[in-house]
Amino acid sequence: MLTILAIGEDADLLKTRSEILRTMGANVMCVRGVNALSFIKKWEFDLIVICHTVSEALAEQVTEFAHAKGSKTLVLLVLSDAVHSKEYVDMQVDARTMSDPQSVLRFTKHLLTRRASAGPLPRHSVQQSSNTIKRLNKPSNYPADIAIRQQSQMK
Repeated sequence: MLTILAIGEDADLLKTRSEILRTMGANVMCVRGVNALSFIKKWEFDLIVICHTVSEALAEQVTEFAHAKGSKTLVLLVLSDAVHSKEYVDMQVDARTMSDPQSVLRFTKHLLTRRASAGPLPRHSVQQSSNTIKRLNKPSNYPADIAIRQQSQMK
């Protein structure tokens, strides 16, 4: 099963986006930006979708971490408009899309098709800098609304 991590700061928007992405049959986990790195450290994802509500600095950090040596995780940056996209110009994401549902689905399908042709995800530790990150293969089913509720309780 495909696994997608959706990262954003707006719980309602994350829930809607996860419902859209689930139409592809994917397991979608949603997290707020501050919790994103802990999820990426723990699990390997096929795709990470970063919402325009995430700060540029955090989006860049997530992208670098997702692209750590040995990882085949792809990163899709969702933008709200053309002006907003200029803020993220130097980020090394795998694709950028506007926030309308059709565009998000089209680019997600494109990236996951590309990801599938690259072979299975590595099942070994992924290294970044001098630290070793031990990631579990993939998360089990973890509905977005549960993840959001748990994050709200952690505040």
